[in-house]
Amino acid sequence: MLFHSGEGLRGDTGRPVLYLDIDDTLLTWAAGYPAAARGAREFVVWALECFQIRWLSTWCPTGEMPDSLLHDLARMLDVDPARLRSIRSFDWDATESKLNGIAWLEHVVLNRPFLWVEDEYGVGDAERQFLASHGFLSAYRHCNVTKDADSLIRLHHTLLRSF
Repeated sequence: MLFHSGEGLRGDTGRPVLYLDIDDTLLTWAAGYPAAARGAREFVVWALECFQIRWLSTWCPTGEMPDSLLHDLARMLDVDPARLRSIRSFDWDATESKLNGIAWLEHVVLNRPFLWVEDEYGVGDAERQFLASHGFLSAYRHCNVTKDADSLIRLHHTLLRSF
C-alpha cells in the first residue's frame, strides 16, 4: 500500500518530514558491530529541531522502536532516550519496499516536503524509478557511513545550507 490513511497527519505538520534509516546512516558497521557514525549525535540533535523525524528502519517496522533498541541507539548516539522516544514510523512490516513506509498522502496530496536519508540497500532501482516518476527523486539523500565514514557529516553540511 503506497498511500496511507491520515495516521501521519496528526501532530507536528509545520516542519518537513525526515524519513531516517539507522544502519549504515547513523550507525556504522565498519568494525563488525554497530557504533555511532562520525557526526551522528550532532545530526540527530539538529534534525530533531528542524524536522519531524520518522524512522524508516528494520529497527521498528511496526511503527514503534522497542525500548531495548531505543536505549541501545540512544546510548550509541549519546542522546537522551526521551528525545528519541517520540520518533515513530508507519507499520510497513509486511511490505517488500521501504517506499511503503512513507506517508504519500501527506507528500503527494498535501505537498508536505520530506527527505529520505537511506543507504543503497534500502533504495534500489524500483525505489529510484518510483521516486523519479513522481517527482521526488531529489528527496532521497544517499548516506552510507560504513562505506564512507564522513558521508553523514557531508550530508549534514549540505542540509544545513538548505534548512
